[in-house]
Amino acid sequence: MSACKPSHIQQQEITLNTAIQKRDLIAQYEALVILAGHDSANWSTQLAQVKDNLIKLENAKSLFIENKPINAYKVLHEIKKGYNYQQVNQ
Repeated sequence: MSACKPSHIQQQEITLNTAIQKRDLIAQYEALVILAGHDSANWSTQLAQVKDNLIKLENAKSLFIENKPINAYKVLHEIKKGYNYQQVNQ
């Protein structure tokens, strides 16, 4: 079946798998945006999940800037419980 896929889709799937192995939230999001653009039925749920975590990460950054570290930690902890993204650890 994978032989029927265009090579750029196969490459994005490889990129996504590498991003998952590296726990790279941003790279996962970028790959999923492309994949969902070609086949939203297969990728939209995963894209929505990653996008939600990316929004939470940005929210945590804003909370740190607003000098609300405890609230930021709570948001980061919520993300980390389900996913151990490298960006959360930073």
